[in-house]
Parts: sequence; C-alpha cells; structure tokens
Amino acid sequence: MEGFSFVDLFSFHCDYPEQLSGFPLKFEVYQTPDPSHPETEILISYPPKPEDTGLVLMAGKPDTYKTKISLRIKDHSGEILRRHIADVTVKPMAQSPGNTSVTTVCKDVISGIVDGKSLGNYIKDGDFSGAGRIIAAMAVAMDTSEDINEEDKRILKEEFINALDQIPVDYDSSGKQVVSVLNLVLGAGNRNDTPVIPHGTILTSSHILENIMNSVYHEVTDPNSGTQMSSSELMNTSSIRQLSITS
Repeated sequence: MEGFSFVDLFSFHCDYPEQLSGFPLKFEVYQTPDPSHPETEILISYPPKPEDTGLVLMAGKPDTYKTKISLRIKDHSGEILRRHIADVTVKPMAQSPGNTSVTTVCKDVISGIVDGKSLGNYIKDGDFSGAGRIIAAMAVAMDTSEDINEEDKRILKEEFINALDQIPVDYDSSGKQVVSVLNLVLGAGNRNDTPVIPHGTILTSSHILENIMNSVYHEVTDPNSGTQMSSSELMNTSSIRQLSITS
C-alpha cells in the first residue's frame, strides 16, 4: 500500500471484537513515520471500532518513505495488546503530480480550502483525533520541506499550537495524542535546528501540558475514578512532565 500525504486518504479494518467479557474495548491507531526509530510513533486516531476511514498520513523518511501502522487495544482492566496493521509507503505531497508549495497547502488545509473543512471545524465538530492527525501531517511536511521559509514556519507552528490548545484533553487518548503532536510541532529532540519559539507560543504550550498533567493527576489519585492504568501509561506521564520542562 502506498500513496502521498494529503493527496491520498487511507483506511483500515481489523477483524477484532469490539467487546471483551461484556466490556467495551478501547482502540488507538498509531503511525510510525520512521520505523527504525519507534519513538517517532504518533497516535493518529482513537476510533470506537477497530477500523477507520479517510486518514491523512504523515510522510515517511526519504529513500523508502516506509511507515508503520499499528493498533493498540486496551480492555477495562488496563491490559494492553498491540497489533501490527500494515507497512505503508507515504511519500511527501511535494512529490505528487501537480504539487504545490507546502506553505500554500498548509494554509489551505487550515482554512478549509482543501476538503471544505477547516482545522477549526475539525475541533468544533468534535473530531479531535482528526485535528491532531492533520496537524501532525502538516508539521512533518513543513519540517521536511525546503520550500518554506523560517517566518512562515514560525507562523504555522503558532497556529498549530493554538489549535491544539482548543482540544479538550483527558488522561487517555486525547491527552496522549495532543502531547505527542505538540512534541512533534515544537521539534523536541531537534531543538538546535529549530527556530526560536515565541514566548506566547511557549505559554500556550505550557497551558496545554498543565491541563494534561492535571487530568493525569486526577485520574491516578482519585480513588473513585475507577481508572486502570498500565505501568507503561504511568511511565508516559514522565515523558509529559519532561516535555513540560524542556519546552
């Protein structure tokens, strides 16, 4: 399976039950744009069923552009199972026939010119995972493109982060997606090559992380929440805290 980021839409379906022992299962779809570096994995969707359609995917790394799609399944007790769905070759939109500049495409996506639905409308309509997925794909396109200047990059990053700040977050899927996409947008782990981030954008990022940490703290400490968190999820709170320090 292969296609172009922002040009082709991808779908998947897994034959897996939606419930176990009468309890609904939770599903999360991840894309790893660089399979040789598992830490590049981004949560791109958390559908109610083990299937999804119309997904915009991030472009893979140059040479092969191979990316990995996986499904994470969680039951009511916090037990987690992972399933590899597919290896998908996703080429950057700059290589697609009739391509236009990354700056233009990002602005068109934000305003809704591309598919008639603006980034703000994704959030307004409650499609929070869709908004996060679109931002992740635009961030990858922006950071790997040679036809975008630093000022446009700064402006677009500010718009992405402002949009992320509008997404309601919880300790679970939405919080994990927002923090991983925020990490991607800010360019964490590659800060020496990243333009200076304006103070206002840092404050917005801090506000997002504070909301996520408050949600995690409430779920972990509230004896009446009934939340079951795995050790790996608890470890993830450390990475969230680390990001809040370094950003």
